[in-house]
Amino acid sequence: MLSYQSASSGWKRLVLIAIVLGAMTSRAEARPYRDERRGFSLELPPSWVLAPRFGETRAMVFERRYSARHGRRQASMSVRALEAKTDQATLQSELERVWGVPVGPTSPLDPPAGAAFGWSRRYRPATGLAGEAHLLRIAGARFLITLQSAARDRLRFRREAAGVLATFRRLNPPPPSVRSTPLPPAPRPPTAPRRRLAGRWVRPGGATLALGADGRYSLADVGGAYVVRGTELRLTRPDGTVQVFRATRSGDRLELAAPGLEAPLVYRRFRPEVALSGRWVARLPKGTLVLALRADGSFVFGPHRGTWSIRGDRLHLEKSKTERIAYRWRYCGGDAGRRKRSDEPRSPSPDPTEKCEFSEPVLTLSGGDLDKPLNLTR
Repeated sequence: MLSYQSASSGWKRLVLIAIVLGAMTSRAEARPYRDERRGFSLELPPSWVLAPRFGETRAMVFERRYSARHGRRQASMSVRALEAKTDQATLQSELERVWGVPVGPTSPLDPPAGAAFGWSRRYRPATGLAGEAHLLRIAGARFLITLQSAARDRLRFRREAAGVLATFRRLNPPPPSVRSTPLPPAPRPPTAPRRRLAGRWVRPGGATLALGADGRYSLADVGGAYVVRGTELRLTRPDGTVQVFRATRSGDRLELAAPGLEAPLVYRRFRPEVALSGRWVARLPKGTLVLALRADGSFVFGPHRGTWSIRGDRLHLEKSKTERIAYRWRYCGGDAGRRKRSDEPRSPSPDPTEKCEFSEPVLTLSGGDLDKPLNLTR
């Protein structure tokens, strides 16, 4: 005959086994996430997803999505790698600017192996919301961990976030040669005649002519040095060969004439706002991503909408006053694969900043929230 005590003991063992099996299953379903750019890795449970925020380039955001039983609410955790020069006062002023004055200190989360929390603060971002910020130190690096959830979910989400952070690992930092690239020397100020012609010039069916402020030129995939003397444009190849043109500029129109040419070469100044306007498509493993840069200054980039502008080599996208991002842009008009005309200057020394390796117009974006360059075509 089974006694009450033995039955109770048996149920306890079954419950314990179920808990252990559940934990093992959850760990087995966890998905590894590795962030080379910010230098960390962790494991995400099935109910957690990546949720990059528009304009957020310094941190990666993860969302915990609750089921219908919990009102389909969401909570988020962000991980931001801190620079060595970022001090505690600067961090706290940034948080106060976004979340307001902290409610007060809070107990730190359980740190991952080999790590420790420097300080922890609790905030009230808005009515019904709870926020926390924790400074994590690990392997000589610092990370800012922030949690935000509905106030009623705070303690539960805090426990779940601590479980995710238990898998947090610091990636080995790249060698100094990879981590930082020395800046190129500043170009010499252009002379008045050179300043008049400096810029990028294009012509239908021809290669792009780039005349740099530093006295270097490139034409498609060749380049050299140039000098402007009055109306004379002298292109010098590395082997010392010189080609001389009579340059006549009127507004955005540049005309190059030479004795060996049947007719002058007519170029138009390259205007980024004009060249980049239109619909661009990036073909990704999971589908396509569309970037529409409209002539009226508005943009559509995937699910995001706002205004765009060009400032030097940066493409600025702005959704609101607090949501903006800037990408480096590079435009290739499709010079590669085009057979060069015999009347165009040649040089055996390419300029890598102007070389075009595509046979169709390509817009390349880099920096911002991108881990690697993104190529988009018409």
